[in-house]
Amino acid sequence: MEKITIYLKERRLYVYTLACFGIMALSANMLFTTQKPAFDMNVMLVKIASVITLIFFAMIFFICVKTLIKGREGLLAGPKGVYDNSSPLAFGFIPWSDISHMCIRKIEKIDFLLIYLKDVEKYKNSENEFLSKIIEMNTKLYETPVAINSKHLKCDIYELEKTLKNMHEKYQKEVQ
Repeated sequence: MEKITIYLKERRLYVYTLACFGIMALSANMLFTTQKPAFDMNVMLVKIASVITLIFFAMIFFICVKTLIKGREGLLAGPKGVYDNSSPLAFGFIPWSDISHMCIRKIEKIDFLLIYLKDVEKYKNSENEFLSKIIEMNTKLYETPVAINSKHLKCDIYELEKTLKNMHEKYQKEVQ
């Protein structure tokens, strides 16, 4: 039984975590020390913006920390299908029977492995409204809901594509 595991690039997660922490510290500083701004701006507006920024980057910070602690597998593939865990907005499990084809597309100098689904509507009508919005957004941007960023994974994206295509061919036949 063939299985592959592709790990996330940890360095990138550490950089994101540190950047979020720095922005949170600056936001907290602005929130608690803003008296009268040097420029003509409402103090309450600065405090509201600081709170929003603090909350937003705190969520990203905790997602990064959770990913660092929980596990570093970015993509898993086996006889049943592919499990995308390459980002906080990752698609999740995709059975081989739902995949029509795969290709790599360069979008703004970044290689993406695009996995095209036979029935996108099946996933769009998910009970999870957040997932439905991500699927809709990815479909508009990439013409498929599953776009895996090559910069997040410790592997050569072209080798990954070749391996996944071979596995898809092999296991697709077994499912039918």
